[in-house]
Amino acid sequence: MIVAAVYFAAAKLGLRLAFYHPSATPVWPPTGIALASMLLLGYRAGPGIFLGAFLANLTTYGTVWTSLSIATGNTLEGLVGTYLVNKYANSNKVFDHPRDIFKFALLAAILSTAVSATIGVTSLALGGFARGADYRLVWLTWWLGDATGALIFAPLLILYGRDLHLRWSGQAMLERGLFLVALLSISWLVFGGQFPFVYLTVPFLVWAALRFDQRETAAVVVLLTLIAVWATSRHLGPFVGATPNESLLLLQAFMGTAALVALPLAGVMVERRSADQKTTDLHLQLRGRNALLELRVRERTRELEDAYFEMAERLAAAAEFRDDDTGEHARRVGELSAVLARNLGLAANEIELIRRAAPLHDVGKIGIPDHILLKPGTLIPEEFELMKTHVKVGAGILSEGKSGLLRLAEEIALTHHERWDGTGYPVGLKGEAIPLSGRIVAVADVFDAIISPRPYRKARSTEEAIEVIENGAGSQFDPRVVDALMAHVDQAPSRHFADAGKI
Repeated sequence: MIVAAVYFAAAKLGLRLAFYHPSATPVWPPTGIALASMLLLGYRAGPGIFLGAFLANLTTYGTVWTSLSIATGNTLEGLVGTYLVNKYANSNKVFDHPRDIFKFALLAAILSTAVSATIGVTSLALGGFARGADYRLVWLTWWLGDATGALIFAPLLILYGRDLHLRWSGQAMLERGLFLVALLSISWLVFGGQFPFVYLTVPFLVWAALRFDQRETAAVVVLLTLIAVWATSRHLGPFVGATPNESLLLLQAFMGTAALVALPLAGVMVERRSADQKTTDLHLQLRGRNALLELRVRERTRELEDAYFEMAERLAAAAEFRDDDTGEHARRVGELSAVLARNLGLAANEIELIRRAAPLHDVGKIGIPDHILLKPGTLIPEEFELMKTHVKVGAGILSEGKSGLLRLAEEIALTHHERWDGTGYPVGLKGEAIPLSGRIVAVADVFDAIISPRPYRKARSTEEAIEVIENGAGSQFDPRVVDALMAHVDQAPSRHFADAGKI
């Protein structure tokens, strides 16, 4: 009953503009109502369409039989149009894609409306309510009214019927308010007779299609149509012709064409926005997956680094185990070397690298026989010469390393027994020709060796170790590195060096 009442009211309004024949009007919104009702509600809306059409025609012109025939034609028009759109044009989602909009125009606005026009005008002619000479013009008026009713009013009803909610931000509301003011102003100029140049309205249709959604574009088409019909029926605006019917035919042809341009353009923009949104979503998903992958890679890299460093530590401990069964000397040298590097102002990554590499300084001791390495007394010259080979053995073990850690460890193993005055081994480098890492580890190694027990002697006091280091500044050790050690000793509590294992 609601569909019938709405159809009836729209039909009576449309028939008020039937200037050439009482039953044929160029403005016929009921066609749009019929199509929208059936596409949204299904074919069960058909009886409501039939009842509304019958009552509208019965109370306007003709007999019961002509009204029944016309109502049948109007209902068949909606049924045929709905069937074709459902089958070939994506049903009530017909306005989602431009290609379906053109199918809608062909199937529902051009073809199916011919059914109603043909049945209606033929019924009037057979009933004696239309002259044969007027058949062509009455049919054209009827058909064009139905066709433009489908093109102009059906999109608005279908689109808002699917989604009535408005989602406007403050900026969007401001833009729409400005648009409405501008549209009404141009409409007053064009249709008020001030400057009757109808193409001034086209930019507003393009504006709506590019900036707003399809629902709002359809609403703009309907609003512009209503303004134009109101003005044209009062002989105002650019469409005023020889007769009122001719004026409305010209107007409806223009508005139908305008709708057929604006709605597909709006559909293109919707597809573009949808594609942009999908691209954005995919980009965000990709970023999220990349971030997760990077996190997993970092975690895995950290695990590998930890395993790599642990293997290096185990290698250093293995080298020290033969003359230091705890293996702590290597670790302590690493920690003290890091302290000295920090006091010398090295970067954090360089400090950490020295801390990891320094424990490998004596890895070459693996190649020294036990009777020399563990000898409790003083080494004879031949034994000492063999002992000195551990630096080259260690460098050989660590050579050709790909990582910065192994390259630095090789450098330390080879140079930590060089002396500042050039009398060290294995090459006899002098001063700053000795790599800084070797100079740092030389101080840390000797200091810890003095305060640690060895197979050939007991541990000596921290004070004795400090005295030895200070006396060696400028001869055995780099004075700057010695100063770095003294700065550390001055800052550390007196009990800090009581146990060598705590350095």
